[in-house]
Amino acid sequence: MLLAIPIIIHLFQLRRFKKTPFTNVKLLKRVVSESEKEQCFKKMAYPFGKIGHFCGLDLCIRPAI
Repeated sequence: MLLAIPIIIHLFQLRRFKKTPFTNVKLLKRVVSESEKEQCFKKMAYPFGKIGHFCGLDLCIRPAI
């Protein structure tokens, strides 16, 4: 249950992109596609990193059986 809280918080942090007029459309499409891939990776890596940290902290604190 505690691991779901950071994921829920992360999913509700929506960011809006600003539109900027630009003349070179081919370059702009390439930059946008690259930035979307980076954003997708960051969106997935951040929650999994938090889950990993919480699991590691849990394993450190929990007494050994």
